[in-house]
Amino acid sequence: MRSLRSAIRGVGSFARLGTVLPLGTTVRLYGNTDKAVRGYPRYYVHHFRGFRWRRNRVLEIGVGGYASAAPSGSLRIWRDYLPRSTIVGIDIHDKDVRLGKRVHFCRGDQTSREVFDRALEALGGAPDIVIDDGSHLDAHAIASFRSS
Repeated sequence: MRSLRSAIRGVGSFARLGTVLPLGTTVRLYGNTDKAVRGYPRYYVHHFRGFRWRRNRVLEIGVGGYASAAPSGSLRIWRDYLPRSTIVGIDIHDKDVRLGKRVHFCRGDQTSREVFDRALEALGGAPDIVIDDGSHLDAHAIASFRSS
């Protein structure tokens, strides 16, 4: 699995395997995310079914842990699973996001209106999909919900 992950990460943006693989397989291949362990792919497939091939604006809050400047695998997952969508990740910690022209990053606190305004500008409007995997604090989730 590790060598397959390395090979897939090196595939050019024109041939992303995540566009043809089931979401659960894509999640496991990219790794570096808790989405498979928590069983999220089946829920994402259910809720995102009608969005898969549309041009969406996707906002993901929380795109990696504290210890690394690399984003988690989730931005790669959304880039590939939603191949016509623009994706913006927000995180309080700086991340080195180089995932193609459709994927953007905004550093800041998820409760900041200024951060959300920058994210919405990068998205080109209000998000169609919001994935809140940020601080996991109720007050922060409520603030994010109100901002988006």
